[in-house]
Order: sequence, then structure tokens, then C-alpha cells
Amino acid sequence: MVGLYFKHRLPLAIGLAMAGSGAGQFVLSIVTQLMVDRYGWRGTVMILAAMSANLCVAGALLRPLNNTQTKPKQYESISSNGILESIEMDTLNRQTRHIITRNSEIGVQNGERSAQKKLGCVHSIKLFLQSLYDASLFKEPVFYLILLTGVFHAVGQTIVIIHMVKRALEFRLSSTLSSFIPALMGLSQLTARPLWGALGNSDKLAKYALYAFCMAVCGISSIISNYTKSFTAQLLYIVVFGFCFGGYIILIPVVVTHFLGAKRMGYGITCVIQGQGVTALFIGPLAGWMRDSSGAYDSSFWLCGIAFLIAAIIALFLPVVDKMVMKRRKTSVSKRKTFRAGLSINLRKWWISELMTTV
Repeated sequence: MVGLYFKHRLPLAIGLAMAGSGAGQFVLSIVTQLMVDRYGWRGTVMILAAMSANLCVAGALLRPLNNTQTKPKQYESISSNGILESIEMDTLNRQTRHIITRNSEIGVQNGERSAQKKLGCVHSIKLFLQSLYDASLFKEPVFYLILLTGVFHAVGQTIVIIHMVKRALEFRLSSTLSSFIPALMGLSQLTARPLWGALGNSDKLAKYALYAFCMAVCGISSIISNYTKSFTAQLLYIVVFGFCFGGYIILIPVVVTHFLGAKRMGYGITCVIQGQGVTALFIGPLAGWMRDSSGAYDSSFWLCGIAFLIAAIIALFLPVVDKMVMKRRKTSVSKRKTFRAGLSINLRKWWISELMTTV
């Protein structure tokens, strides 16, 4: 939705828009703990559900821009014989305008109903899938690398988000102090996302390098956090992690646009988010099982750090693979042109020889 409204400064716009999630995490992490202490987890879930339901109103107000311009003095009406007529609206009174508007709406509705009857179930499913996916993306090798980076950093961020408070409790921190950890993570994201959006908007910095840097810092800091068990050290870790976590989340649309194009940005981000969702579905329980098996969260956060580092390494290969693909395509295009030129020359020679033979 942000991409429909902003074209020139898209990274900065995304950073400012997503800064609200950091503010929400900062406030709700503390408020949720207070509500659990007072109302219990059932009452807290009901309150959060009511708050989320109110977001439907805000979502209903987000509509795409309509760039089509209609002529103010003309209106299209469907006559009794089915012919579409253009009528000058300035020459009609209010009653006539109302009748024409009503007839036009009825005609459009009837046309839509007849068109929907003609569409079969299979065709409707095909149109729905085409609105979600772009088949040309699956022919791009760089798209699979971007998808892999999303899957691997989803492994890391899922472990941190789900288990950071429980690990703090195992480090003998109180529940009140532990609730400040996600709050501070949200605050760091709130300040980081507009900053990373401004950096992503700069033409002097490589977008993929910033993307890889953020994930590498998240991985290294997650591994080091296994050996720093004090409250101050955990706060420092979560500030660094939240700052870079907010960075690579903002840079995902920028990287997708840079390598796949602005027209396919929405389709690319859709696939990346779906890959992250499927990954998070399995990684959360897996990290919990690793903790139960080893008796500590060290192995889980080692997995978190390694996954982030793998994602960072893959991100560094994005321009390399993209250049290889572009070079291969240029070579194939030049070969096709050479083949066509040679074929044309051979056909001309054959035609001339046949003409001379006939004469």
C-alpha cells in the first residue's frame, strides 16, 4: 500500500510507516504484562482482540489512489436498447441525473452478474493466483536468493522474539525486568527504521550491503548474548539487535525493488513474507524442543546466530548472481541476432541463386 502512494522516496516512507510497530511493541510489552497481572491471560487476550478489531476501521480507510480522470460534463448511460450513450450533464436537471445514474448502476450490475456467471471456478482461481503471484519471478535466480535470505533471517528473528523473555527469566532476571527487554527492542526499532529508510534512499550506498550488514550484526550479537547474562548486557544486546532488526525489515522492499523491479515488488514481498510465515511456524517449537533437550537456550540462540550469518552471506551474492544472469541473457540475445542475420543472408543468397538458375 505504501508503494502506491510513494515512488521517489519509498525506503524513507516505509521506514516512517513501520516505525509505528516499534512504538506499539514498546508500549504493549509493558502494558500487556500489567494486564496479565491484573486480568489474567484470558482477559488480556480479550482486550488485545478488541484493540485489534478497531484496526479494521483504519484498514478500511487505506484505499489505492485513483489516477483515472473523468470528464465532468459528460456521463455514460445505458439506453433501453442496450446502447451506451454519452449525455451532457450540464443540460440535465437533478431528477434526470438521478434516473440516469440509477439506470447506469443497474446496467453495470447486470453486466457484472452476467460476466461472473460466465467465469468458471477454475478461471476464478487462476485470476486469484495471478493477483498474488507473478510467474516470471520463478524464472529469476536472484529471486530464490532473496527468498532464502528471508527464510534464514526468519529463523533467527522467530527465536529471539519468542524466547528472549523466557531466556532472561532463566538468567535469574525478574518478570518486571524481563518485560523491559521487548519494550526496549521496540524503542530501538522505532528510532532505527526511519534512519535505515533514509540510508536506503541514498544512491551512494549499496542496498544489498546494508541488508547483509544488518543481518550479520544480528547474528553475531545473538551468539555473544549467550555469554552475557547480566541485565545490562541483555539490554545492550536487545538494543543492538532491535536497531539492526528494524534495518533489514525496512530494506527487504528496497532490495526486492532493486533486483526485481518496482512492478514486481508487491509479488516478491508476498512470497518472502509467506516463506517467513511458514518458517516461523516450525522454528518456534523447534527452538523450544532444543531448549528442553539441552536444558538451556544456548543451542537455540546459536542456531539463531548461524541462520542470520547464512542470510547475510547469501545477500552478498545477490549482485554477483544478478550480473551473471544479465550477462547470460545478453549473450543469448546477441546469438539470436547473429543467427537471424546469418539466416537472412543465406536465404538471400539461395533466392538469388535460384533466380539465376531459372533465368
